[in-house]
Amino acid sequence: MVLEHNIPVGTLVEVKYDTWHSHGACSKVHARLWVIWHTKDCDGTPLYTLGESRDPAVYDYISHGLVGGLPEKWLTVVEVDDRLRSLEWDDGERDDARCGPVKA
Repeated sequence: MVLEHNIPVGTLVEVKYDTWHSHGACSKVHARLWVIWHTKDCDGTPLYTLGESRDPAVYDYISHGLVGGLPEKWLTVVEVDDRLRSLEWDDGERDDARCGPVKA
């Protein structure tokens, strides 16, 4: 059985996870990023690569801002509505002072 990706490239998602590394070190992630690539692990499980830019072509020449190898169970699709679009300046930069949780 071939497993398919359920979240399309170009979709805004919220990702939350934490990883325990050992001896008190851990990573906690809570971010909204764009699905920019579909990948799969060795057994064919769909995985997602996320990035800060919605345009995958940006990552042809930069690699910062990428988070790869995420399973779908860690992702929640975020609807891009007028309120969310209002958080951007005309040049596409975020208004960090207003960028907060969007209430459903």
